[in-house]
Amino acid sequence: MNLLTKRARPYLLVCCLSALPGLSPAEDIAHWKLEEGSGQVVRNLAGDDEAVLGFDATEEPQDPQWTAQGWQGRPALYFDGTSLVSAPPLKAKAIEDLTVECRAYLEKSKIGTLVRMNGMFCLDVFPGKDGLLLRFVVWPRETPDKPVSAEAPIAVLPVKEWARIAGVYEQASGKVTLYVEGKEVARNEAGAGGVFTDPRMAVTIGASSGGAAEGSLARGWVGMISEVRLSGTALAPSGFFPEQ
Repeated sequence: MNLLTKRARPYLLVCCLSALPGLSPAEDIAHWKLEEGSGQVVRNLAGDDEAVLGFDATEEPQDPQWTAQGWQGRPALYFDGTSLVSAPPLKAKAIEDLTVECRAYLEKSKIGTLVRMNGMFCLDVFPGKDGLLLRFVVWPRETPDKPVSAEAPIAVLPVKEWARIAGVYEQASGKVTLYVEGKEVARNEAGAGGVFTDPRMAVTIGASSGGAAEGSLARGWVGMISEVRLSGTALAPSGFFPEQ
C-alpha cells in the first residue's frame, strides 16, 4: 500500500464533542476522530474539564504519521509499530459499564495494542497458545487481580481492510463481549463484576504504555486508526460506530 504520509504535529486542534451526531454526553467518556487538523476534546463524566488529545512528546520517532489514504479516503493516523498517541487522564469519578470502540486497519498480523488504559482495559492483538488473538480485557477496580477477557482468533479481523472493533463490559454480570463489524466474535461470562472507580491513568492509542515488562512498544500497532470512542455504558451493536 502506498501511504502518503507525513510526520504528525505534536498537537491536535480542539473541536466540540457535543457537535458529533448521535452522541449522548451522559454516556460518552471520550471520542476522538484522528483526522489531521480536526483534533478532538477529551470530555469526562464529571463535566468539569476538557483537555486536548496530543501526541507523545518525549521522542519524535514515536509520533505516528498522517496518511491521506484512511477510511473512505479520509485522513487517518498510520502507526509503524513504535508510534503512539497519548491522551490526558479522563478524570471520571466512576464507570460501571464500558464500551471501547476503534475503527482500525491491520496491515500485518502481529502483536499490537489498539487502545489501552493501564489497570483498566486493553483492546489488542495478543499471542495465545494456538496463535494470535484479538482480545478485549478489563481489570475491574474492585477485583484488579481478576481480569476478565474475551478472546477470538486473529482471523476474525481482516488484514489490509478497515474494521469496526468493539469491546463491551457489563459490570453487573462481569460479562465481556468482543465484536467485529457489529458481530459478536467472543464472550466471557465468568467475570467477577466490580466497578471502575476514579480512573486517572492516561489513555494510549497505538501502543501500550505499560513499560518494558509488558513489551511496551514491541506491542505497537502496525496499520491505521481513524477513530476511537469510550462510552460509559454497555452499548448494543446498534449503538456502535456506523458502517458508513
